[in-house]
Amino acid sequence: MDSPGHVTVLEHPTFLVTCAAGREADARRELRKALGAAEVRSLFLKGNLLLETPGQSREAVLTLLREAKTETVGRIVPVSVEAAIGREAEHMATLGEAALAATAFCAGDTFKVECKRRGEHAFSSQDVQRQVGMYLEAHSPGAFRFEAPDYLVAVEIFQDRAWVGCCVPDDVVHKTITKMRIYAPGERPLNRAEKKLREALQVFGLTVTPGMRALDLGAAPGGWSKALAEEGAEVLAVDPADLDPEVASLPNVTHFRGHSQDLLSLPDLGRFALLTNDMNLDPAESAAIVLPLIPLLEPGGAVVMTVKFMTPRREEHVRDALRVLGPHFEVHRQKRLPHNAKETTLLLRGPKP
Repeated sequence: MDSPGHVTVLEHPTFLVTCAAGREADARRELRKALGAAEVRSLFLKGNLLLETPGQSREAVLTLLREAKTETVGRIVPVSVEAAIGREAEHMATLGEAALAATAFCAGDTFKVECKRRGEHAFSSQDVQRQVGMYLEAHSPGAFRFEAPDYLVAVEIFQDRAWVGCCVPDDVVHKTITKMRIYAPGERPLNRAEKKLREALQVFGLTVTPGMRALDLGAAPGGWSKALAEEGAEVLAVDPADLDPEVASLPNVTHFRGHSQDLLSLPDLGRFALLTNDMNLDPAESAAIVLPLIPLLEPGGAVVMTVKFMTPRREEHVRDALRVLGPHFEVHRQKRLPHNAKETTLLLRGPKP
């Protein structure tokens, strides 16, 4: 990957494609069936693919994809520039340069900027939209207009990499995802997270005993809470979203409908033997959420946390998480497990005083 600040104009028509998480292989097949020759690769975050179509025009590709019968493909966004960025706000200037390289406005053209950001940054999606819009107005004949613009400038950020495209708004294709499940209804666990946690407990030698108190962060829809409760744990499931009714009805699961940071304001919360975290966040951000909750652990208590791969630099993501949490525990281990091949699972045990 190029160093931050590098901007590359893509050689072939390229598209960012969202699909049903876990159905990436199906989405690849659907795309190749519709287009014939096409290069499709994952973006280290479930449900996102990069489609490259050498030898085909952007217009022809979009027409074929609109007409194709698909079940797992969702949003399709044309992009034409790739940029290497960092987490700091100064890197929004690189996004402005990338947007300028992706556009060719004439006098009187209007545009708006839409940003979708994945990862941890010192800026928000709204900051990007505002700064890129101002940059384009200062360096091109285009003028920002929120309602009914001539062009849409799409900025798609995946931690330290961004793709930028410019098109008429109708060129962003929205298809209906109808095939969400890998297992037929009633034939699979609540979600695959159940299997991930059971596997982690076994590999790390953690035993969940009846009455043990467990704190499950980002619990919805409840796969990890269900797995813990079925072993007899008393689970506090933390998430502003709803739990699956099957999990919510379990007598040893209590749903705190709020955010993790709100827990510390609760009176008499008590101590927990186990804290689990499977939140789909940047690893450093996810670890930072756990950090203030360490005092809630019993002596000898443990944390089981998944590290999501936001970029190809897997080892760096693990180091980011351990840099935040590692100094606060006597023991930490890491393991790539079969049921979470695109993640690394961490065990942190024995909180230091």
